[in-house]
Amino acid sequence: MMKNYGKTMLALGIVFVAVSSVWADFPVYAGSSYTVGSKMWSGFSQVEEAANQSDPLACFVYAWALEEGRGVRKNEALAREWYAKAADGLKKLASQGNSDAMAALADLYEAGNGVPKNKVEAAKWYAKAAAAGHAYALYALAECYKDGNGVPQSTDKARELYSQAAEKGYSPARSALLDLDEEEK
Repeated sequence: MMKNYGKTMLALGIVFVAVSSVWADFPVYAGSSYTVGSKMWSGFSQVEEAANQSDPLACFVYAWALEEGRGVRKNEALAREWYAKAADGLKKLASQGNSDAMAALADLYEAGNGVPKNKVEAAKWYAKAAAAGHAYALYALAECYKDGNGVPQSTDKARELYSQAAEKGYSPARSALLDLDEEEK
């Protein structure tokens, strides 16, 4: 059934890109492909296979797809289980310097998926990934500063981080900069 769903979406030419206040577009689901950072899987079955082999980023994407219903039937209870599985592996990868894992781990802390919700811990991991040049993490950390989530509120710091993310080609950061300009008028 899942395979037919993916084929139907491709046949209709529908492209889904995940955009929400928490996820922005990390990970991305387009057609039948899933991407997180530099990793890409060409179908849900590949994500599922990698997750079942304990790939922490695949566990994260698998949980996200289940939670959002991206390319698979929505199942929030199962998503929570997979987020918990992802958390331990992401912590290990993040501590080894993997910026995609740092950003994913920060997302987990921000939303309370697989770990206790903790805005300070989320901001800490976004900051580590941002320091490594991760465009999404720069954007997410800017959001933290803009709203004062886990860090002191600072529009100036948010603007600086949005600018850095925009320079790396992260389009939501460009929109955020325009929004800041509008708010200041």
